[in-house]
Amino acid sequence: MPCRYSDSDRNLTVGVRDLLECGGLSGDLRSAAAYSPAARLEAGRLAHRDWQDAASEQDPNYIPEVSIKVTYLVDDWECTVVGRIDGLITSDSGESWVVEEIKSTLLPTSRIDGTCSRDWPHWCEQLEYYIALLGEMGREDVTGDLVVISLADGGRVSLPVIPDRARVRREIIGRLSQLVHRREDWLRWRELRRSSEVPFPHETPRSHQLSMAREVTDAIARGQQLLLSAPTGTGKTAAVLHGALSESARLGSKLFFATARGTQREIVERTVLDCVGRSGISEFPLRVVSITAREKVCLNDVLDCRPEMCQYARGHFDKVESKSLVARALTEVVFGTDKSIEYGQEHQVCPHALSMEVAQNADMVIGDYNYAFDPFMGFSSLFREGWDDWVVLVDEAHNLVGRSRGYGSPSISSSESELTADWLVEIYGRDASAHISIVNDIRALVSSHEDEGVPDSDTEWEIELDVGTFTAMVDRIDRAAVDYMLLRASRPREGDAYSELTRKFKRFVEVLVKSGDETLHIFTDQPDIGCRLRLVCLDPSRFMRRQFSSFSAAVLLSATLEPMTYHRDLLGLVDDRVVESEHPSPFPSSNRAVFLATRVSTAYRDRAAHLASTVSLISDVITATPGNVAVYYSSYAVMRSIAKQVKSPGRSNRIQSPSMSDEERVAFLSNLMNSGAEPDSMVTLHAVLGGIFSEGVDLPSGALKSVVVVGPALPPVGLERSRISEWCEDRYGDGFSYAFLIPGMAKVVQAAGRLIRRSEDRGAVVLVGRRFGWRDYRSLLPGDWSVFRPVDPATAVEEFFEVTLASDDADPKVVVSQERC
Repeated sequence: MPCRYSDSDRNLTVGVRDLLECGGLSGDLRSAAAYSPAARLEAGRLAHRDWQDAASEQDPNYIPEVSIKVTYLVDDWECTVVGRIDGLITSDSGESWVVEEIKSTLLPTSRIDGTCSRDWPHWCEQLEYYIALLGEMGREDVTGDLVVISLADGGRVSLPVIPDRARVRREIIGRLSQLVHRREDWLRWRELRRSSEVPFPHETPRSHQLSMAREVTDAIARGQQLLLSAPTGTGKTAAVLHGALSESARLGSKLFFATARGTQREIVERTVLDCVGRSGISEFPLRVVSITAREKVCLNDVLDCRPEMCQYARGHFDKVESKSLVARALTEVVFGTDKSIEYGQEHQVCPHALSMEVAQNADMVIGDYNYAFDPFMGFSSLFREGWDDWVVLVDEAHNLVGRSRGYGSPSISSSESELTADWLVEIYGRDASAHISIVNDIRALVSSHEDEGVPDSDTEWEIELDVGTFTAMVDRIDRAAVDYMLLRASRPREGDAYSELTRKFKRFVEVLVKSGDETLHIFTDQPDIGCRLRLVCLDPSRFMRRQFSSFSAAVLLSATLEPMTYHRDLLGLVDDRVVESEHPSPFPSSNRAVFLATRVSTAYRDRAAHLASTVSLISDVITATPGNVAVYYSSYAVMRSIAKQVKSPGRSNRIQSPSMSDEERVAFLSNLMNSGAEPDSMVTLHAVLGGIFSEGVDLPSGALKSVVVVGPALPPVGLERSRISEWCEDRYGDGFSYAFLIPGMAKVVQAAGRLIRRSEDRGAVVLVGRRFGWRDYRSLLPGDWSVFRPVDPATAVEEFFEVTLASDDADPKVVVSQERC
């Protein structure tokens, strides 16, 4: 049981296991293998129960599962230790006692024989605690037996344990004292945070930022779910962070700042640094950790978190404890990616695991959406005590519907099974026959719906999966887990294709079991991937409602939350807790000219016929722009067909690639940010809507002069989107908008938001495509945009900049030959 504190009464209740762990974990960092923790636990539980049943039959004085509770007075705190003894054997006279602690291991009996209690220090320590606790209850003649059961072959070894009770008592009181002192330190830290004014990250906050901060403060104080919409460049992050830090300090709550991309995480980190830097206090009371994905910070050649394969996993917890790395990390203003890697290299520990340990003691955690919202992640020690004390801030929240739908939409393919079977044969040969059989049967299960479609017609079709068949396969995987663990231990190898496949399969089955009518079952047959089973979540509101309800409060911020009913519906926000706030742009509307170029069509059926006209139009707009231009396309396919044909005289072209590394992305952006207005240094950026260069990237003021958007980025038409549209039409009365229009147009507005970042910025937005002129599409453009439909968009852009350069009070309405929409 987790520690339970009653601060006003100075009471602490703690379980024996938690008391043993209060000094921190020890030993190596290990990754999960081919079994779920539940499978290993179940195997141990069955062995445990079999021993108890046999002992009860043989000895009438054997009592299984004995609860125990002892209270100590430690530093004016009343500390109660509770636990459950596996087995207690009393003598006929009732004067002597033997305490049994039953444990299981994957080792065979031959490896257990000949060991003594000193060889199992952690298990013996737990047994010693129970013996000492019985002594506190007046039981003097107490000894112990550690029963070690082999899950490999069923063998059992009993090892006697006779502790030094005085030493164990001192240890128990010492650990209780440690917990009490930690709590008192935390209470003092909380009071310090409450009494310290949180500085605003910028020298002079704007009035609309102060208004946002007050809204955030009020929402958190009332336990509400705030939808906060404000245009890009208005300082939402700084305002929300200031309000959230102030109120969470008053309440003693923790903050989780959820981001969709690494670039957004970096923006939040910089804002925190600005906040602390403006405090003028060398030790501002704020502990922040930023969590980066394991694969991004891994220092090993192969991502394999086992001590035999990674020097950073070997002895990780011992090194963290002996060098006080958690305490040292908490002295950093923000313990982020660079610091975690630095600590990892210097002290030979895992950067990601260290970050997770630091996060347990932080006031604020910055990390990916997955940590807060993936209901199937089974994550982690960070939130093991629940979300009750957490306030969750969701950056760029327009991404959350799509991401959450993805949580409920796993897939598994036959090709994955084929590759895994080949890997098992190569590494283990006949010794892995049972696991090869499992993999082959998974492949057969995936392929079993191959004949249900229409031949030579469709590549995917709806099916109905039998849940029982899939759960039976999971049971089979779990039953074979111990054998696989022993096989892996006998011949360690880098990587583990079998564990990866079975984890993915079990995730698929978990979603299948928990899903309802909102989930579609789809079979796909394509030459490049073979057969594939997909679950498609049409509506994530059911499980997202549970996630949001668990937070003490939530703030969702974005420039594109309208219409807010879309996010309320599909994220399952609780009606009586929702508050909505829309902030108009504080920048003069005359600073932005929005032109519709509707004489060309970017629809799929017209794309080839209008290609030449589209290329010419984009080229002319670039030529008319006195500065950098970003051209955003609805897909990579559209970009490939257009970008290299676009003429950009006197400029360097930069074209986004789907396989860009982090270093290439940084260099890509750096080139744009360092370019100027001189012809030889100007840049044309070609990128996709919804990508890293169109959302969540903070460009410097004036980096772009024009943004061209080539077509709305509507999701592709297909079986999945058709069913989403039908579902949303039936449930929410707006199928096409919910399935296609709103997510597509949000990407358009986000891309346009890269243009105006400060009040002094001026620029033009050109929306290319006939559909932008249709009422339904235009209705999703921001209300403060002045939108025009010129005869010649390039001429309109040129005249806009001529007037803008001539007068600070320029208004795009003076541009000739155009119709206002």
